[in-house]
Amino acid sequence: MLNEEISKIILTLHKDKQFVSPVTVETQLLKSFGVNQLRDLRVDLTHLVPLNNLRSRIKAVNLYIQIFKQLFNICTLHDFRPKIEQFLETQNYDDLHLGPLEANEDVIQLFNYKPVNADDPVPQVTTGEVVQSFIEFSDRFKEARETIFDNFIVHLVTKYELQSIHELGLFCRSFPYLLQVSFFFLLFCGIQNSFSLRY
Repeated sequence: MLNEEISKIILTLHKDKQFVSPVTVETQLLKSFGVNQLRDLRVDLTHLVPLNNLRSRIKAVNLYIQIFKQLFNICTLHDFRPKIEQFLETQNYDDLHLGPLEANEDVIQLFNYKPVNADDPVPQVTTGEVVQSFIEFSDRFKEARETIFDNFIVHLVTKYELQSIHELGLFCRSFPYLLQVSFFFLLFCGIQNSFSLRY
């Protein structure tokens, strides 16, 4: 009966598009049974399988976020989803019943994501498009390094018809890194063009 109630709470939160945190599930479970703490339920906590499975899934998500922050310099929230799905070995993040990925508090913080409306879909903007936009922007507008990034953000917001950068869902550990990416991208393209002209 406890496990059925836990599963019901998890599915309800997920369907309501809320972040399904173990703390929230536990709180609602205690409220359902009118107790103050789990041990008051007088059950072996290892038998609360849906809650323990939820904790394991959340730990896996948090582990990937930590790995991601070390490995990646720039990524959009749109591109983040398939990466975490691959890590968690699932075809669809929604199948994990954790609520929307963009509702996860750690993901919100990582991507500084704050849509105007909670139901707004994540913009389908790829990391490659952001880098390409930056290359085009920096090529057109020869600005001081100190101002180019702020102006580029304004450019992105306008380009994708957003109200603020928080709607884009962009993780960029270092905007100066974009300069390096742009340099190597242009260098690579130059080498390719040179190669194609010669051969």
